[in-house]
Amino acid sequence: MTQLGVAFVGLDHWYAALDLAPAVAESQLLRVVAVAHGDSAKARQVAHDCGAEVWSTDDHAALDRADVDIVVALYSSDQNVAICQEAAALGKHIVSVKPMALDLAGADAIVAAVRSAGVHFFPLECGRRVSVAGQRTKRWVDEGRIGRPLRYLQTLHSSLPIAWPGSQDTNTWWTDPARVPGGAWIDHAIYAVDMVRWLLGSEPALVQGVADKQRYSELAVEDFGIATFTLANGAIAVIEDTWTAAAARLSAAPAQSSTSQAQVAGWPCAATSVSTTGSLWGRRATNGSHRSSIWPRAYARSAPRWRRSRTGGRTWRRAWLSTMLRVLGRACNSEEIGDWRSEIRDYNAQFLISDLQLDEVDAMADKLRVGVLGMSHDHVWEHVRELTESDTGALIAAADPRPELRAKIASYGCDQVFDDYRQLLDGVKLDAVYIYDDNRTSAELAVEAAKRGLHVMVEKPMASTFAGASRMRGAARAAGVQLMVNWPNAWWPALQRAFALIAEGRIGEVWQVNYRGAHGGPREFGHVGYFAEWLYDPQRNGGGALIDYCCYGVALTCELLGLPSRVTAMSGRLFKEDLPAEDNAVLVMQHARALSTATASWTQIGMATSYAPMIYGTEGTLLAQYQDNTLRLATNEQKYGDILDVPPLRAGQRNATEFFLSHIRSGVPITGLCGADVGLLTQEVIEAGLISAAEGHTVSLVLSAKF
Repeated sequence: MTQLGVAFVGLDHWYAALDLAPAVAESQLLRVVAVAHGDSAKARQVAHDCGAEVWSTDDHAALDRADVDIVVALYSSDQNVAICQEAAALGKHIVSVKPMALDLAGADAIVAAVRSAGVHFFPLECGRRVSVAGQRTKRWVDEGRIGRPLRYLQTLHSSLPIAWPGSQDTNTWWTDPARVPGGAWIDHAIYAVDMVRWLLGSEPALVQGVADKQRYSELAVEDFGIATFTLANGAIAVIEDTWTAAAARLSAAPAQSSTSQAQVAGWPCAATSVSTTGSLWGRRATNGSHRSSIWPRAYARSAPRWRRSRTGGRTWRRAWLSTMLRVLGRACNSEEIGDWRSEIRDYNAQFLISDLQLDEVDAMADKLRVGVLGMSHDHVWEHVRELTESDTGALIAAADPRPELRAKIASYGCDQVFDDYRQLLDGVKLDAVYIYDDNRTSAELAVEAAKRGLHVMVEKPMASTFAGASRMRGAARAAGVQLMVNWPNAWWPALQRAFALIAEGRIGEVWQVNYRGAHGGPREFGHVGYFAEWLYDPQRNGGGALIDYCCYGVALTCELLGLPSRVTAMSGRLFKEDLPAEDNAVLVMQHARALSTATASWTQIGMATSYAPMIYGTEGTLLAQYQDNTLRLATNEQKYGDILDVPPLRAGQRNATEFFLSHIRSGVPITGLCGADVGLLTQEVIEAGLISAAEGHTVSLVLSAKF
């Protein structure tokens, strides 16, 4: 795995620099190459602490290096424009100090340089967007889980910035109007302004404010500011920031509300709110500086307690700065696998979820309307239960030609039940559908639903044939709707943790994926009636054990390695000779630098070897076990492996319904294991395996050219 080179150019914003440099040094994706700053002692100290190869008082000693991919520009705002322009011209990606310039003309100059060079640019004030709390809050707002946002309130009282850790000098660039466009208000309100625009999805239409010197009359800039923003969507934001607090050491203290009590951890901002799902917590700093914040209750339960580091309050910045650099590094490094959001983990320090006052009526009324087409696939009942418990979606209608299944779903409170699929599709207003008939019929219904503008979730393996799966994806793309293929193992905590470790590079380059799905057979496993009937029918299922269980290993392989170049498979009726389909299968996939297997059985006694994907890399091996939710990592140092901690799944990732509905709300396309692209690749490999097993030869994957 290639590490990206990072250069620090300027240490004026030392609050960020002294946290960000160690975070880069500890990263497996990044390394500190150079540190440049006008003060040689500071440059040498930071370079030594983070293992930088060189330090200098000459900025070009860092900027001009060919092994620098990312420039972290942390000089004062007046110098930042020139640094960013030079970095962009040299093709370097940029993390920038805030504020990025003294005025709009300077900011426009940076934007023009970045766009012209085609590089990535990340200003520090956007850091909360990639924090755990920021991501979660944005998701909840977009899902409508809190109704219509009405107000955003933030108050932050801090002390005057100092020149360097341990210094008593407050005569800094932050208070010099020749070097920065404002004082206390712009220093921290810049974070809140970014969050308001991003969280609420609207721009300010009217701004009113007051800035003043309330405590430090000798300053050339304000030490107090408060502003009210009226957004275009009608929401109101009130942001107050000051430097009038005495210097304080943070201490965590609980504040009692009428509904709960909790210890709060995080950056000391204050907010108050009224919410149908929220509870109030607070935090105090000594010497009279008071902060309090409100977090939704479900989030606060999982928030870790504040743990002070030797650098005190700097831990909060390090969390999002290191995440931000991983995001930027992933955008620059095509070798990395996966979605950067899956790597955001719960840090010791959390961020303010600023006030969102809720509209209770909207929160109750704005659920997504979901219908169910077909119920002969037994997995449907788990998702119906999830839907009845969801705050985001509501079960509106269902259709199935079988009376027993219609009666069963009516028992879940579904009032509109039809015996004809098209009667439901044409007669009921819906946002989305779950489709749970046999694989062939489900593919046909998915096309019909997509044509009507409905978002679609189907169960694995997408369809009975590659042609059917291809038509599904084409219909969804043409209609601009979400198409999700649910893989039950996607919601295994151990497997999600394994994917995150792979994305971090913990096992190096993946070169093999092995998966075995096996039990005694559908009936022996407990599936009876309609479900078992079509599972044994190769026309409706698409095959037998091969499509039923090899598909899991194929999907994991396609997600991690992409489409293989060649597929070889063998299958047969080893014991259940009365079946019209195979009861055992082995499928081998060959990539340029990888070889993987997927095996299936409907005749295995017991399940001790089932559902335990093994993923092999050049630097480690992962074994994820479903039965006890354990994840083992073997390395050169720990040859038999250590059992790793497996954290609980995050909201929105805990089950298929949460995941599907949250993506409909947010509009973010469904990708990865449950995306239609991986589903289609999986179907192509399965079809190649069926051909290989039937004809007795290896199949090269050119099937996509036929459809």
